[in-house]
Amino acid sequence: AIYTPQDEMLAVLYTKDKNERLDTIRRAFRIEEYKAAWENATNVADTIRKNYISLGDKIKSLGDNKKNLNLEIDSRDKLSQELLIIDRQIEVVEKDLVSLEDKRDKYRIERDNVSGSRQKISDLDKRIVEKNNDIESIKKSNDKIRDDIEKIDTEIERQNAIKIPADKPKSDIEKALVSLEDKRDKYRNELAIISRDISIYNNIKNKDIDVCPTCGKPIDIQEFENRIEISNKNYEKLSEYITKIENDAKVSKHILETFREYENIQRDIIRNKELREKYQHNIEENNSKIEDINSTIENLRNDLANAKIESGEFDILTSDLRKIEKDINIQIAKDKQVHIKKSEINGKIS
Repeated sequence: AIYTPQDEMLAVLYTKDKNERLDTIRRAFRIEEYKAAWENATNVADTIRKNYISLGDKIKSLGDNKKNLNLEIDSRDKLSQELLIIDRQIEVVEKDLVSLEDKRDKYRIERDNVSGSRQKISDLDKRIVEKNNDIESIKKSNDKIRDDIEKIDTEIERQNAIKIPADKPKSDIEKALVSLEDKRDKYRNELAIISRDISIYNNIKNKDIDVCPTCGKPIDIQEFENRIEISNKNYEKLSEYITKIENDAKVSKHILETFREYENIQRDIIRNKELREKYQHNIEENNSKIEDINSTIENLRNDLANAKIESGEFDILTSDLRKIEKDINIQIAKDKQVHIKKSEINGKIS
């Protein structure tokens, strides 16, 4: 069999899908192209119709617009004049505002310079109290030093009442003591010799010896007894001398000891006088300190008076600043209002 275009058309016509069959027929007969052309022509006709109507309306209102234009020009001239007035107002307001802000800044600087016056007053009051306390402390110290000086004067008076312990110089008494001790030592040596002789004599006597062991002479018992008796007397005499010398030496030592005590007292008097002079110097130094502190207190009181003046200035400046801030806020509000009005006029002009 031979396949022909008619057979293809029949196949399309007998297809079961309606949409596919319709689409194939539209392509075959170019129906879509005619539909698009028709829609384009309709759109152009609508546009021409609308433009015609619009142009008609504009031609109709042209006369009215000319009249309104003249009115708008007159209104613009009035608004321009009003705008000039507002610009001058803005200039004045902003000039006043700048002046007020400069004045505020100046007052702030002045107030800052005296802003610490209240704290300064508190600090100065505290320092004055401290300085007065220092003076009281120094005065108490002076009172104690005066009491010590009075005690020293009493002691010096007592020490001066002590007299020198002997009419002779100390050196003479020292020499006499040395002489007494030399005599005592000499007598002690002699006493030892006598004591030895007595012992020998008694020994010979008790042993009943006929011949002297030292010289070889016959012994006379009576002679030995006489020797023993003389030696005993010499021993007692020397013992008495030694006792007297030792007593005299004790007296001399006591006098010398009293001399030493007297010399110590004299040294104490010198030390006490030096200490009194030192204490007196301390009082003078303290009095000088009191004068310096009083001078400092006077300066502090002057500073306190100035600080109180500054504190008053601070209060005045603070009050003035509040007024200036209020005036600035008023000027800012005015400036805002005229700018708003200017914006409204500019809106109307444009």
